Amino acid sequence: MNLILPRFIVLKSNDKNDYLGYIHEDGESDGVSQLQGTQAVSPIRKFEVEIVGKDGLVHISRCQNNKYWVRTKNLSIRGNPLEQYFWITATANKEEEDQSEESCTLFKFICVDPVKTTVRIKHVQSGCYLCLWQISNPAFPRCVMANYTLCDSNSCDIFTIIDWEPLLILPRYVAFKGHNDSYLCLRQIEGHPYTQFATDDIGDSTVACEIFVTDDRNVRINPTSSNKFWRATRLGFGRIPMTLAATPRTPSVPSVTKEAQLTVEEPVLTRNIYNVKYDLDNSRIYDETDLPVAKNYSNYTQESTTLDVKLSYTDTRTSVEWGETKTSTTVLEVVHKVVVPPMTKVTVHLIATNVKCDVPFTYMQRDTLYNGTTVTNELPGNNDNYLCLRQIEDHPYLQFATDDIGDSTVACEIFVVDDGNVRIKSISSNKFWKRNPNWIWAESDDTSSNNKDNSLRPVKVDNKTIGLLNLGNKNFCKPSHSKERRTALMQPSPILLNRPT
Repeated sequence: MNLILPRFIVLKSNDKNDYLGYIHEDGESDGVSQLQGTQAVSPIRKFEVEIVGKDGLVHISRCQNNKYWVRTKNLSIRGNPLEQYFWITATANKEEEDQSEESCTLFKFICVDPVKTTVRIKHVQSGCYLCLWQISNPAFPRCVMANYTLCDSNSCDIFTIIDWEPLLILPRYVAFKGHNDSYLCLRQIEGHPYTQFATDDIGDSTVACEIFVTDDRNVRINPTSSNKFWRATRLGFGRIPMTLAATPRTPSVPSVTKEAQLTVEEPVLTRNIYNVKYDLDNSRIYDETDLPVAKNYSNYTQESTTLDVKLSYTDTRTSVEWGETKTSTTVLEVVHKVVVPPMTKVTVHLIATNVKCDVPFTYMQRDTLYNGTTVTNELPGNNDNYLCLRQIEDHPYLQFATDDIGDSTVACEIFVVDDGNVRIKSISSNKFWKRNPNWIWAESDDTSSNNKDNSLRPVKVDNKTIGLLNLGNKNFCKPSHSKERRTALMQPSPILLNRPT
């Protein structure tokens, strides 16, 4: 029996708590499927399943750039000319259902455990299973290949399917409104910090909460006024907060009753959207429809004349301001002129094509909260990835290698010394950054401020951009472009280049 697949899915690895995305950088590994990051709701991990016929065959496309999965050949990266590797890449511009072609984009999901929703995925044309490549290589870390028709003995070819659509993506800052139209706020009752539906003012300083998403897709909630996280007190597992008029406290129930339903709002006073960027290279054209236009004309005169063949279409433009939408519609015309000779009848056939086009885009968003805090959500820097800690050849390199700010290896702690210089510690390893010898590694336990190889000087470029000068050799840090350590942090330049880190 064929699996009933959701339209949009996320795929989780079998060996770690990470999810299938892709490598986004120039070079031979661009577009290769990769298990990365611990947040399922990242747009880079959303895939669309398109069912083909009744045999369980599907096309899989990456929603972020509308490209289809395809099995892509790559010569050996281990120096053996007899080896070939076939990676799963999201690089095909259109579907290919011919199973005799290597460019075939058909796949089939094979159920392993229906309760855990675990599957194997087979590339139909080759008969090979998708499998995590287990050999450590800096160019293809935790990438997915399709080389073998046998199941993997270590179960590295098993993935968990997660339905994207039920996943809840909350804003970073939220306010909760109860069925009594009051906002949940922080109140001191009998010396304890209770949460209570007790104000109708979203601007109350105790209303706003900050959301922290955990690796298992649960959330932790922190009222911004107290900097303390919510925790349950004698509620029992699986119980849900509710409003109750007879008590100032927030009781709980085991199901989502009317009183337990919360309205989520954003405690934002003003919002500014700017710096919209369209990714035309990853746009998709689809639903092409031919629009034939035919026109006859007879010229019974002794002189040539001109026939106008007119094609009109409607151009609709929408501008967005926070809280309102403005739409303008303009009818545009294209006129083709055809010369009709004397004493001649002419029939003109014009074929136009009507299409739909999806263009991915990104933007900057600046919010001002009611407490005056300004929050700017911006694109990740450099190659659109965050700097994270990665083990390459047994060394702790710093590499622009994840799009997920929630990746456990991204966060760093800053220590400012008296002269305004800084030392930076990767939180996941508890090691300080250090120059060794031309790379920046997170390997130092030295807590002193005297070691210049551990010290960096921030140099401001603009309000959002800095350069980092290593004091050990007076060079600025920048990502490497070498094949072996692509985007790893090094410091080869004594001047601040136009794309600082």
